[in-house]
Amino acid sequence: MKNSRIFIYAAILLGVGFISFSLKHQKENIDLLTLENIEALARGETDSEGRIDCYSSFKGKNRGEKTVKDCGNCMDVRCIDYSDHGKCRK
Repeated sequence: MKNSRIFIYAAILLGVGFISFSLKHQKENIDLLTLENIEALARGETDSEGRIDCYSSFKGKNRGEKTVKDCGNCMDVRCIDYSDHGKCRK
C-alpha cells in the first residue's frame, strides 16, 4: 500500500514537471516568433507602392541612438530625435 502511494505521488510530480516544461517551451517559441516579426518590420517593409517610412527633420544627426530613413536620399541616418514623417522609395 505504501509503495503504491509513493508511485502515485511520483507519477503526479513527473506529470506536473512535464506540463510546466512544455508550457515554458511553448512560451519561448511564441516569443521567438514575435521577435522575428519585429525584426522583419525593422528591416523596412514597404507599403503597397514600394515606399518606406522616412523623416526629413533630425535633431543630433549622425550622433544619436535612433536609426531612421532620411527622406532626402532614403538612406539610414542616426539621430537623437526626428520629425516630419514622409515616404520614400529605396
